[in-house]
Amino acid sequence: MLLTIVSFLVLYLVHKLVSSQINTRRYKAEAAGRGCLPAPTLHSNNFLGVSRLRDTIRATKANRGPQYMLTAMNEVGKDVHTLRVPILGYELLVTSDPENVKAMLLTESADYDHSRALVRPQFSKDEISNIDLIDRHFQALLRTSKTGDEKWTPRLDLQPLFFYFSLDAVTESLYGQSVESQAAILGIEKTLNRIDDAAFAHHLDKTKHFVNKHRTNGAQNPLSTEEKAASRKFVLLDALAKETQDTLELRNETLHTLVAGRDATGALLGWKFYLLARHPAIFDKMRSIIVNEFGVDNVSKNITFHKLRACEYIQWALNEVIRFVAIAPMNERTALRDTTSPRGGGPDGVSPIFVRKCIRILIPTYGMQHWADIWKERNRSATSVEGSPEGVI
Repeated sequence: MLLTIVSFLVLYLVHKLVSSQINTRRYKAEAAGRGCLPAPTLHSNNFLGVSRLRDTIRATKANRGPQYMLTAMNEVGKDVHTLRVPILGYELLVTSDPENVKAMLLTESADYDHSRALVRPQFSKDEISNIDLIDRHFQALLRTSKTGDEKWTPRLDLQPLFFYFSLDAVTESLYGQSVESQAAILGIEKTLNRIDDAAFAHHLDKTKHFVNKHRTNGAQNPLSTEEKAASRKFVLLDALAKETQDTLELRNETLHTLVAGRDATGALLGWKFYLLARHPAIFDKMRSIIVNEFGVDNVSKNITFHKLRACEYIQWALNEVIRFVAIAPMNERTALRDTTSPRGGGPDGVSPIFVRKCIRILIPTYGMQHWADIWKERNRSATSVEGSPEGVI
């Protein structure tokens, strides 16, 4: 029995080695025919090739995954932004080169282009600048953090509150109704305009059912233009339904926007307050701008989308937080067919590289936003450069 198992394992390993060599020859021939050169390799420190995987898992558990990825790439070379990572006979492609990322997301992805063409026109400034909608949910956010006699809140964790706030606002903008998750926290009776189940974001089946139901109801009970204008300013689902009647596509596009709107916005708010607490001078300057422009009253009547956009320093501060912490530090794609990426191959890294079908491509956004030759000294600390868009935080 033992001999049979050993024989099977040996045969399996031989098969894998032979198959790997055959495939490697085919990949090299295909790459040469396309004028490609190989990218540098990030080698493991042991025979099995799992040391990089082990180190990545450790760094992720320590909440330092993005920083480890940047450090590992710098081991190969400070100017290396695309490399191969072999692990147990499998190979990953890692690139933080903006040209390669653009090629993957735009020029070489017809599906992405279609999605972008469908959704992007709906997000004009005039359509999404519904300050009243945002203010309603912001007022609920304030009520979840009650103040004491001295107008200070007790110690509390802001991050989950920011996620509840962004979830409420984005669901109303997308579907015309909010999940009112903050109302559930406050113990408020559910309203006629509330989606059942405040745990909406964690129940995909219920989410799909909800989108399908609203799509069907919208088709069976269409509102006139005047009625829609009176009831709500802009609903993405309604706008997309004018472009396509495919329920699956409508569901996918709105759910993708939901995840981006809830997660990215909530994370940005959390990081912004985290950094402001450590940079009081930046906080004071931002508060001064807000008070001078909008006053101190807790009302939105003086706030407009255009006035907010005109507060350049605040825009710079938000952009710098997005860059510095990388709200979405890692992205990935899988090649659907044999293709190429424009840069990263050869000794100088300027030759195209061959990307074989089914290979996973990791995009460390954090590394791309910390390129030393682009950002230089801004990566060394999160300090302010007053009066300049660079290094606000």
